[in-house]
Amino acid sequence: MNVDNLSNILGNLLVPNEELIRESEETLSKLCTSPEIIPALIEVIGSSLNDQIRLLATIVLRQQLGTHWGEFKEQDRSELVQRLFILLENENISLLQNNLAYSISKIPALDENYPIINTSLEYIETHSVSKKTQSRISTYFLLNSLIETSGDILAAESGEFVCTVLINSLKDENNNIKLKCILSCGQFAGNILNEKLRKNFDPIFPLILEYLQICLEKDLKEDLIASLEVLDYLTECPVRLIDKYLDRVLKFILEITKSNSIDLEIRLRSLSFLIGVVPKQRTFIHNEYIKPILKSSFQLALDLIKLEKGNYSTEDFNLYIDNYDEKSGGINFEDLTEEELLLLKAPYQLINIISNNFDPNLVFEVSFEIIQIYNRIGNEQHKEVAVYSLSTLVEGCYEQIKSEIETIMKLVIIAVKSTDFRLQKVGYSCLSKFCVALQPEITELIDILIPIFLNGMEHSNDIIKYKASCAFENFIENVTQDLSGYMENILNKVIDNLTKNEKEVPIINQQRMLSIITSIIATADIENIENFGQFYETIMELLSKVLMITDQSMLQLRIKATECVAVSILVVGKEAFLPYFEDFFQNCIDGLELGNSELNEFIYLSFRNMAKTFQQDFSSYVPIVMEKLNNSFSTINSIFIIQPLKKQMENNNNNNNSNNNNDEDEKNVIKRIIKPDLLNEKSSACLTLGYLAKYCVNSFIEYFEESALFVIDLIKDFKSSLRKAGLSTLFNFLTHLNERYPMDKENWETGFPSENIIPKIVKDFIKESMDIYFYLIKNDKKKSNIAKICKNIIKTINIFGPNSIEFCIAQLMESVIELLNEKTSCQKRKKEQDIYLLPNEELNSQNFHHDFVLIDSVVDLIMEICKVLEKSFNPYLKQSILSLLRFNAKIRPLDDKSMAMGGIAMIIKHVGQLACPFFSDLFPLVFTNLQLIENNNIKFISDTENALKRNTLYLLGTIFENITQDFEFDNEIENSILFIFQILDSSYSDVTKDNALSALSKIIVSVDINKLPPFEKLLPNFLQGLPIKIDYEESKPVLNCLYQLFENNFDQMKAYTDQVFEILILIIVQENEIYTEDEILLEIFEKTVLLFKLLLKKFPKRGESIVNEMPNEYRLILNEMISQY
Repeated sequence: MNVDNLSNILGNLLVPNEELIRESEETLSKLCTSPEIIPALIEVIGSSLNDQIRLLATIVLRQQLGTHWGEFKEQDRSELVQRLFILLENENISLLQNNLAYSISKIPALDENYPIINTSLEYIETHSVSKKTQSRISTYFLLNSLIETSGDILAAESGEFVCTVLINSLKDENNNIKLKCILSCGQFAGNILNEKLRKNFDPIFPLILEYLQICLEKDLKEDLIASLEVLDYLTECPVRLIDKYLDRVLKFILEITKSNSIDLEIRLRSLSFLIGVVPKQRTFIHNEYIKPILKSSFQLALDLIKLEKGNYSTEDFNLYIDNYDEKSGGINFEDLTEEELLLLKAPYQLINIISNNFDPNLVFEVSFEIIQIYNRIGNEQHKEVAVYSLSTLVEGCYEQIKSEIETIMKLVIIAVKSTDFRLQKVGYSCLSKFCVALQPEITELIDILIPIFLNGMEHSNDIIKYKASCAFENFIENVTQDLSGYMENILNKVIDNLTKNEKEVPIINQQRMLSIITSIIATADIENIENFGQFYETIMELLSKVLMITDQSMLQLRIKATECVAVSILVVGKEAFLPYFEDFFQNCIDGLELGNSELNEFIYLSFRNMAKTFQQDFSSYVPIVMEKLNNSFSTINSIFIIQPLKKQMENNNNNNNSNNNNDEDEKNVIKRIIKPDLLNEKSSACLTLGYLAKYCVNSFIEYFEESALFVIDLIKDFKSSLRKAGLSTLFNFLTHLNERYPMDKENWETGFPSENIIPKIVKDFIKESMDIYFYLIKNDKKKSNIAKICKNIIKTINIFGPNSIEFCIAQLMESVIELLNEKTSCQKRKKEQDIYLLPNEELNSQNFHHDFVLIDSVVDLIMEICKVLEKSFNPYLKQSILSLLRFNAKIRPLDDKSMAMGGIAMIIKHVGQLACPFFSDLFPLVFTNLQLIENNNIKFISDTENALKRNTLYLLGTIFENITQDFEFDNEIENSILFIFQILDSSYSDVTKDNALSALSKIIVSVDINKLPPFEKLLPNFLQGLPIKIDYEESKPVLNCLYQLFENNFDQMKAYTDQVFEILILIIVQENEIYTEDEILLEIFEKTVLLFKLLLKKFPKRGESIVNEMPNEYRLILNEMISQY
């Protein structure tokens, strides 16, 4: 291949001549079909005098190497690699070096047998100590590329060597090399998966911190920012690389954030680093850091305001130092990136994170001290920071803010009454959050707040109007007091705003007024409808005018008004809405002619609420509604919905990978036709079918089969919202039609009445939908859809019995296990690693967060399957337990571990002693989870920590309930009781201690009494925690235990008779209402009374004496309960 010709072609691609570029692209495309393009490109890179041509040649080389590598002989490959290394060594331009290094690093993926990694490491070893700076720099381009493409292999086979190279290079005198090396450290750290390699990496942290200090001293801003990003990445590494140096890192970062002499952006970047570190390292960060972190956050927030000029809002962070515009005297924020805007949120975001992760008492104490100082200073800037910081604290410190609500609300009210625009805006934003978080306390200020809201809604500035109305809406939605006394003033203000023209009140504010009306209606106290009637009449008179709007530019007001009336139907009820029914129904029918999908969405909501309120009285309108629904369904031809996924499933099942042009055409049509608002309309229409089936079943029955078929097809839709609506609606069909035509769950084949139309539809649906479910579980990328599928399968089992899924139980369990192992499309992680760890294994996984969207639903499903199969669950038992144990790995968050413990406990509960072979492996995991947290925050125990202890205790008790006599478990008994005593003597919550008492009672009942500690050591701790404080269902095993102790160990229990009498009397006399109002608890209460009678029988004199010593009112209640139960 002619090298000069190739060089000219590449040069032509750089000339601003479209025709020449097109011709050159066609010629280059033909040349790239030959493997000779590779050596020719290498020759151009090495010989051309035009750096742009050489750069373009490296890009083409990267693209073509993978295409042609396999066409070269082994000797030719070696020669090509050698030439690439020579080019890399001699290259002086960084971008070309990077492209050449990346080309070399791609070779392992192209040819597993070619020893490119060893060759590359030899190059790195030689050139990392070269006297030529550019030669040393080339090693880091190569090392970074190798880590990116083959990091796991490097760590496993040459990890120690890589760490040595990195350490030596961080000592290089050239700062550019140090920075390149730090970037390599960040790349490599994610592959460190064992303790040995972690120790090799250890010396790197101090060297990175040294370089950060150099960057500060020499004002190397860009280098410092890049190094901070690497440091942030290192905090996320699997084997907790940062732990040893966490204190040093925090001190260094805090020194930066509090120094006014350092560039503000650097300080913000450092604060952003803390935002990433604090939640991940919460248990390792000492309380001594809380105050300096909060002080830095407040100071930085203040410094940002001081740099602002013009009318820009701190809360929206409409400022960026590099975008300051001298002419306008403000910040040009329109071109800011999302990253830049997030950076400017850092001070308040960090305050919020601290409040949610540490002892709220400590956080509030420190913050409130700063807030009061800022408030005393008295200028608007300090007050703005003080008020806005309160809005970020309220999520984590709401109880503490409530304790100082009078002082704090004075501060906020001063802000909203201020003449300073920015302070007013921040004040209303703060009030908006307070109205949600500080109920019911803030409702007590209703007489002060309502005038403030109403005045804000009359403000001359539209932004203040909007903020005030948002806060007011939140107040109304959460208020705990009747608003009737304020209704006239509120409605007059709202109506006044709605009747003004667009110039006086922008449409966006008028929409908010309608939202306020909706909230008023939704929260109104209408027990006495006559008192509310006059206001409702005024509201409907106003809305009826808005509902006549047909101007497209004003249609958002009609949409909001339709939503408002739809909500009111459910609130005021049939009788109050009846006078407006006909007109509103006709208005909805007319509104469908306007062709606005968002309006249609709320019209269908109105149909749903009318059906729910009027029920069978709405039946005569069902044909009209169904006609309109059918028009909506036909908007998109169902062929375009059904075919793509159907054929995709068929191809998947047949392992047929051939392309089908028709499929592609159909997908393209869907992309062109379906718009988001149309999807919402279709979803709303679909949900309306379900309501008609539920409330107007007699009229709807003739449309059922057609509707069911449509909804079944909707489940197959590739669009998530339609699929979800279809799943919800179809199960509404099945649930309520099954109520009308009940079936025998035990006999799936013959359970339906012969005249019932359901059997074929139900069976066909379940079989077809299960196929769709299995496909979607593997391929759908949206977790919420898979969670919905899990819930729907549970519902199928509950409605139609376990026999309805018997035909696919093996495939169902296979899918469930795949979900538990997090191997489906919606659960894919960047690095696939098995994170099931045995207790003695090292941490080998990246950072995880609990999957609240999906995994809890998966566990609920496996619990349901286990419950209905019971002993027949045995074939799936081992895999289920092992899959759940993956969530108990060290790196897993507490929520994961808690879920795993609870899930395994439920499985054991249903399969019983079949689970015994796993107990010896479970005990060590249980004891690890029961260990008390050992850090400075022992007095602040999080809800998740309490939940883990509760579920682990539940598992412990369940194990003992199902343990076999031949199991040798003396040590386990001793350790179990020891851990339970520690929890009972700790600061854990009462509900956790209730579970500890329950577990202890199960141990006492389940094992030989001789294997327990002496009664004088065992019972005082046990009885001291009784009665159960919160989790009353745990009283059942406790009372059962006490009953058996008195039955079987009468002499030993005599000493504890008085204490047990007192416990039982407390339950019977003071807590009887709690127990007798619930079916499950009633059974426990009856057992309590039974035990009390047993004690009276065995200790009549002592019992009589205790009863006589009681106050008369207690004695009357006791006698009544004893006689009644």
